[in-house]
Amino acid sequence: MTLRIDLVTASIAATTKMPRRRPPPQTVLLLLLAAQANALPKWVRWPGKTKEQKAVERVLNEFERDEFYGCIGAKPSANAAQLKKAYRATAKLCHPDKNGDSRAPSAFDAARDAYDVLSDPDARREYDRRRQARLREEKKNPKKKARLEPSGPLGKAWRYRVWVFMSWVLVKTLLA
Repeated sequence: MTLRIDLVTASIAATTKMPRRRPPPQTVLLLLLAAQANALPKWVRWPGKTKEQKAVERVLNEFERDEFYGCIGAKPSANAAQLKKAYRATAKLCHPDKNGDSRAPSAFDAARDAYDVLSDPDARREYDRRRQARLREEKKNPKKKARLEPSGPLGKAWRYRVWVFMSWVLVKTLLA
């Protein structure tokens, strides 16, 4: 038994500690729905990716798709100075010494390889020719393009993230 002092009404009441109850399943469902809408406090929300992590992911995805312009973050119509500026910005974000991501070295190498191709005028001309042929082929056969893209919202990565998030919210709810 504990004593509770209410300063507003200046009364003293004896209360017993009630056992903690688990929240009903509807509460957990509401928590999950609210977390999707960013309506919950930060400690409940799924942690977002940093700018460096997004850059590493973009570089690796674009390099895998053989899209060098997207890899270094430049437009296909960019001149040599714009390519160099875009490459330096990407290299700064993906540099292994500044980025703690385990994939940062491979992203840095991918950006360097893409820049090596695009900075050489002859290699860039050849790459542009191959790229145009690939884009024409993808336009004719859209299924081929879909295989090159990363997994969609029903892919394994999405399901794994949802499972981890739901488990985490459930543990937080039960421990609260």
